[in-house]
Amino acid sequence: MNQQHNDDDFTPVTGGVDISKYVRHARVAPVVQYSSDLDAHIARLLALYPDTGVAFRKQDLASVDQATKLALLDGLNHVLGIQPLVAQDR
Repeated sequence: MNQQHNDDDFTPVTGGVDISKYVRHARVAPVVQYSSDLDAHIARLLALYPDTGVAFRKQDLASVDQATKLALLDGLNHVLGIQPLVAQDR
């Protein structure tokens, strides 16, 4: 017995529906080697939140001292509303 299957509701994968409003455009950071975890953390925050208005590049971070980097991270956390973790006494 030979059955033929007609699927009239078939929509090809390459077209038929405009999916542009359903596509989420993730920001992907380039693969870069940073001199410290602090540099990488700051660079990730700047990549995730480009509207912070801070214009730093990898080269800029490499030339800044540790205290300035910590101050920059503190300022970024404050602007973004990121609260520091607090150790809980047990």
